[in-house]
Amino acid sequence: MKFIHTADWHIYDKYKYSINNSRLSVLKRNIQLMIKYAVKNNIKLIVVAGDIFHIYNPTEKLLKILSQIIKLCVKYKIKIRIISGNHDTNGINIAFQSLINMWNNESDDVKFIVLKSGKEIIESEVIGNVNFVYVPWQENLNSVLLHSKLKKRKNIKNV
Repeated sequence: MKFIHTADWHIYDKYKYSINNSRLSVLKRNIQLMIKYAVKNNIKLIVVAGDIFHIYNPTEKLLKILSQIIKLCVKYKIKIRIISGNHDTNGINIAFQSLINMWNNESDDVKFIVLKSGKEIIESEVIGNVNFVYVPWQENLNSVLLHSKLKKRKNIKNV
């Protein structure tokens, strides 16, 4: 099974290297190129491993950019799994939670794996012949990674 693994998008419009939101334009273009590459090469899964946003309380403008990316993936029937990172946690605002609820309920092609306070988060799912184990950033990451080994499955590839 082929899939794309990406991370650290840091969607943010006030980044110190961005002039007139140029960083957002470049980021959106690069992600669109990644999706185009996935379509051309028949890749059916994109895993975004953390730090989608640069701040834990993204603006509506930034949320719309993520939503546009998700819509592109859904349009081309590419599954997307988005795992929260240390920039995405510690106070994710209501708007981001609403986006998560909307997409997690609307489509099997989209799944957010986020840290819920006070819990150890380890999720897994089988796609094709691969068992994907998702571990979002969390304070007790070392012990969580040790526990994540319990999600491995026999006679199947584990990622």
